[in-house]
Amino acid sequence: MLSEAIWWHDVVYDPTRPDNEERSAQLAEQHVRADLGHEVGRLIRLTKTHDVEADDRLGAILISIDLSILGAEPAHYDAYAAAIRQEFIHVADADYRAGRAKVLRHFAARQVIFPDAGFAATYDRRARDNLAREIASLG
Repeated sequence: MLSEAIWWHDVVYDPTRPDNEERSAQLAEQHVRADLGHEVGRLIRLTKTHDVEADDRLGAILISIDLSILGAEPAHYDAYAAAIRQEFIHVADADYRAGRAKVLRHFAARQVIFPDAGFAATYDRRARDNLAREIASLG
């Protein structure tokens, strides 16, 4: 079930649209085994907000995987940040900087970035350093 959610979670991705997660979830629900569809859709929808209930083990793992780039080595993270800018090249620079900084501050303000304890123990410090560095670069 988790592997299906991982596979399908970004099957629809268009940086100009706000409904990628919902559209991906709907497609997954239509194409995965019927007994898995609802749960796979639920997990995919979590990737919109990244909010996971404390007792949601599968959600915690999926969201931690989805956010794992935040805890990457600095050079890898910086390449990711540059790629994100290119994905949103249609957004004016000032608007991009403000919007991106808002998103990054949201994650940095969380008590827990990675809801899975193993991910948190391994990647939280580096993620916070990466977020702080990118926020500073955005002015």
